[in-house]
Amino acid sequence: MRYMKNSIQNGEATEKIFQKTFENKGFDVVKSNKFVDIYEHWDFFIMNSNKSFRVDVKGEKKSNLSRENLVWIEIKNVKGDDGWLYGGKTELIAFETENSFLLFSRQQMQEFVELNLQRVWVKDKRDALFKLYSREGRKDELTLVDFKKMRRECRVWEVKKYGL
Repeated sequence: MRYMKNSIQNGEATEKIFQKTFENKGFDVVKSNKFVDIYEHWDFFIMNSNKSFRVDVKGEKKSNLSRENLVWIEIKNVKGDDGWLYGGKTELIAFETENSFLLFSRQQMQEFVELNLQRVWVKDKRDALFKLYSREGRKDELTLVDFKKMRRECRVWEVKKYGL
């Protein structure tokens, strides 16, 4: 339970930084409501005079796998429905890093995962690099991806965090 509380607090802090960052860059930023966040998988609608996007923000996570530059991708959620990679209406996925947000096209991420994913199930999360993994008692489908490889093979928009 403590992990869940810390995870929620960290997510809220990340979202506040994201909002300030994009407001400082001249975007109008609208926070989604809980229903939209859960069912449409986006946290913010950002717009300026010539662009508008729905963005799902992913906070920086320290992996307990002791491997750097890996990121978990949710193909199916805990209920077995489409996860954030395929479900919802978001156009961009924003990953928090120490000094910036890295924004990827969700469509390009889908293509990247489909190209690299081996349709092999593993039982140990340490073996989940480009393979399918599910947590016990859940209906989720997750995979670990090489974040550096994804950055090389997908277009990425890097935005320095507010105040840096």
